[in-house]
Amino acid sequence: MQLKKIAPFVLVVMLTGCGGSDDGGSGSGSGSGSGEDVAPATTNVSAALRSLLRSPHFYELKGSFSSNANQSLTGTLAIAPGPTQTLQGVSFESSLVAINFINVPGDSAFWPPIKKTYWEYPGTVRFRSSVNPNFYCTYYTSATEPRSAALGASGFYFSGDNYQGECSDPDNLGISLGIDSGTWSYSVIDGTPFVCINNYHYSPFSPGAVSQSICAQVVDTNGTLGEKVLVKLTTLYAETIRLANY
Repeated sequence: MQLKKIAPFVLVVMLTGCGGSDDGGSGSGSGSGSGEDVAPATTNVSAALRSLLRSPHFYELKGSFSSNANQSLTGTLAIAPGPTQTLQGVSFESSLVAINFINVPGDSAFWPPIKKTYWEYPGTVRFRSSVNPNFYCTYYTSATEPRSAALGASGFYFSGDNYQGECSDPDNLGISLGIDSGTWSYSVIDGTPFVCINNYHYSPFSPGAVSQSICAQVVDTNGTLGEKVLVKLTTLYAETIRLANY
């Protein structure tokens, strides 16, 4: 899986293709919201992420942000299969993910949607910017998420370096524009077992790192999804936003 930043607040992530059945439905509602859910000792991370990203889902979310815990926040998480893509002669699937903010403090212009496209593409690849191929390029390396991971486990998902230039000379890549990286994780959060995609972006021209995590509840060792989802965002200025449907 690889990730490519193609516009402000827009990230492109590669999802390695693995087996596992899709749950085939859309998710909404609040879940139980009380007590603790049974956490399988292991789960199929690959199947869980494929079910999350390769089936349509729509979740209504609510939450808060760290600088003002009393200020409520609402939003949505929408996921849908995207078009087939072709890169370097290889065709692969894509998925479209959008996080939208609805009830926000202050000017809504400061809360643009966060959009991601997940691609199924293996290995290491060089991308050139679709906007300006002679100015911006990226190198990415991906890994395959496990079919069986123990509770509390996490692992490498992708990494990439962004450069100014066309990356035609590997020994002279130019000015670094930042680093994108990602992990998968399987852990208990708020008493619920979640499989998460965790994305991180750092730029030397920005005051801090940006991170986004999208987490889906799993209910068994096969990676079957439950009803709960959790979204966590950290901004450049260390503001933490938390949205969930439970």
